[in-house]
Amino acid sequence: MKKFLLTAALLAATPVFAATIQSKSITVNPARITDRVVLASTNGNNGILVQIIAEQLNGATDVSNTHRIILAISQIGEMTEKEASFEIGKSMGLISAQRLSGGVYQIKYQDADVGNTRLNMEVIKTIDARDAVILVRDAFCAEFTVCKIRASVSVQ
Repeated sequence: MKKFLLTAALLAATPVFAATIQSKSITVNPARITDRVVLASTNGNNGILVQIIAEQLNGATDVSNTHRIILAISQIGEMTEKEASFEIGKSMGLISAQRLSGGVYQIKYQDADVGNTRLNMEVIKTIDARDAVILVRDAFCAEFTVCKIRASVSVQ
């Protein structure tokens, strides 16, 4: 019993490491989109659209991930467009995505284990995009342009 309590205490005290992902220009083939989940959509002059997109890739379907998961944040106005896109990772397919709170989202997907010991294990990640949403919303962008905003998100 003491060993179990010690193990539980160590697991509870072990920090969850977060990865920082930088925004980049991402091209998505619309014909390959298999899932799209709108996580936030607000109207008005400062309206923000946040979505998760799963795009099917080429590759061997029995031993490797077949999709890439993308977080897209955009603000489309009458005169300007601002956007930041983040490649969250590769997967076997998106299971679900949800908004936990403003700028914080959770995704669940199937992942092919690299060692092939457990194919299609379920992975849950939390994305903290609060700063990125604010950067997209508040960035100045010249009229009649599309601005690619440099931002980062934290994924754990």
